[in-house]
Amino acid sequence: MEKCKIGVKREAKVAFGGTRFTILVDGLEITTIGNGETIGFGIDAGQHEFSVAIGKKVGSTVSMNLSPGDEVNLICYAKGSKAEMKITPVDVCGLVEANSQTVHPQVIHVHSGNGCLTSLIAWFLVLIGIFLFLCAIIDIA
Repeated sequence: MEKCKIGVKREAKVAFGGTRFTILVDGLEITTIGNGETIGFGIDAGQHEFSVAIGKKVGSTVSMNLSPGDEVNLICYAKGSKAEMKITPVDVCGLVEANSQTVHPQVIHVHSGNGCLTSLIAWFLVLIGIFLFLCAIIDIA
């Protein structure tokens, strides 16, 4: 299946100039981007949310449903005390390809959920098992 191309350009600004912004896809941290940098990656088609954050503070989110072969051009920048992201008509994907030294672009596979809830449930069940085991030992003795 053909991947979608995502290009992200960060405007060079004095505000937060030395701070790397975090790029998130569907709530998962994918990479960081520095002041004035351009990055690109591939992603599976489907419904996705692209976000930008300064530290853990998410500034804005762009949601879209991607078809195979789509190219998405995003721009992010500092605005006040947070980071903003929006779709841009600038061909960021083309800029990434022109500046890229690698033949194969990075492809990111985003899966819904990161397993935290499953892990929490598993640990809860383990703790209940330990509690029941200890109760059984105390009752036997």
